[in-house]
Amino acid sequence: MSLHHAAIKYLIEDKITSSYSCNNCKKSFRESDQLIYHTRYVCGKDLRRFQCPYCEHKSKWKCRLKTHIALKHKQLFIATDFK
Repeated sequence: MSLHHAAIKYLIEDKITSSYSCNNCKKSFRESDQLIYHTRYVCGKDLRRFQCPYCEHKSKWKCRLKTHIALKHKQLFIATDFK
């Protein structure tokens, strides 16, 4: 069996055995706990929770928000704002 045929067989078997699907993005999972994790923490979730106080920019990481503020809002940035 060639690598191409093996890949196709894997994809077909994977689709058959995937029995849990996300209602938002239709991604399939083999186990229910994978779907639960995906639904809670990945799909449809805006993980950028750190909001810039000076503009609409958001970041997943506080350190990147600090960098954004230091670069884009130099005149407004006070180093003690982020401890």
